[in-house]
Amino acid sequence: MIDYILLFLSGVVGGFIAGFLGIGGGLIYILILPIALIHLGIHDSELVAFTIANSIFATFFASLSASIRLIRNKSFYLKETLLIGGFGAFAAILTLNFVVIQEWYSRPIFTLVVMLFIIFLMIQKVGQWLQKRKRLSKEENVGEDHDEVKSKLRWSFSGILSGVMSALSGLGGGTILVPILTQRMNMNMAKAKSISLGMICIASLFMSLYNMVKLPAQTVDTLSSGFVVFTASVPMALGVVIASPQGVEVARKLSEEQIGRLFFAFLVIVILVKSFELVQVL
Repeated sequence: MIDYILLFLSGVVGGFIAGFLGIGGGLIYILILPIALIHLGIHDSELVAFTIANSIFATFFASLSASIRLIRNKSFYLKETLLIGGFGAFAAILTLNFVVIQEWYSRPIFTLVVMLFIIFLMIQKVGQWLQKRKRLSKEENVGEDHDEVKSKLRWSFSGILSGVMSALSGLGGGTILVPILTQRMNMNMAKAKSISLGMICIASLFMSLYNMVKLPAQTVDTLSSGFVVFTASVPMALGVVIASPQGVEVARKLSEEQIGRLFFAFLVIVILVKSFELVQVL
């Protein structure tokens, strides 16, 4: 019973962060899930695949709940979301099939990938603050109105990159898409978060379906489908659905600079935890 409560609470925290920062909540899930899955008897040989699968499953509910709230607030961008989400889902499924479920993608490699990815995001954020780059527009990237083909290529590439990183890390893709949209495409934070959540919703849906039909090598002695262990993921998903819309609402009351600083502080916490974890698994 205690385990379910902790998973539910982690879902609440992750869901709030998903709606608040637009990153899908995976940064919380990948910290909690390995502990819960080991307790449920998941072998270390496939722990990474199970962690990513269940993180993505919970992420889907976080992004869906937050996206519904954005649609109701008329702050949802369908065209960009469908384009990025489609390419993201395609790239993510290929990455799951050819990398994540393979034996060589071990826990140390997974942890190192997550750490390097987060460090990259932190460097990008510091560089943004130091250079004090100004956005060209509050709502749209200037280049979009002048070169539609180039614009679509950039959307597509950002979707592919986000999908690959989502599958490799279980972080949902928003951790890389939001910085791309705000720093590389000069988009304001509110629109970037909305598109990010929509992309995560589409990509995580298709990844979850893939993970549910793909059979693991080991037998799971609890309620599950493929790599998705409902005993672990459902309590988290329930917490996510409750808290994600609240994160969206709170974020609307803060400035972009405040959200950016909180995002950076959260990355610092995660990198410290993953550093400790890497030392343990090596």
